[in-house]
Amino acid sequence: MMEKWFSISVLALLLMMPFFFNGSYGSDALSGNTYYVAPWGDDSNPGTFDMPWRAYSMLPM
Repeated sequence: MMEKWFSISVLALLLMMPFFFNGSYGSDALSGNTYYVAPWGDDSNPGTFDMPWRAYSMLPM
């Protein structure tokens, strides 16, 4: 019984792999760009260390 669950778990992980490694996180995330968010930031800022965004919704996805 344990071998059956192990086989099913491995199969499920293999089937999910393309969803984790298909680049669905956006080209900015894949290119290594870094963006900063801080409570004192402003969404009109460029998202740099010195001028962070305020909202996480500004992050490219």
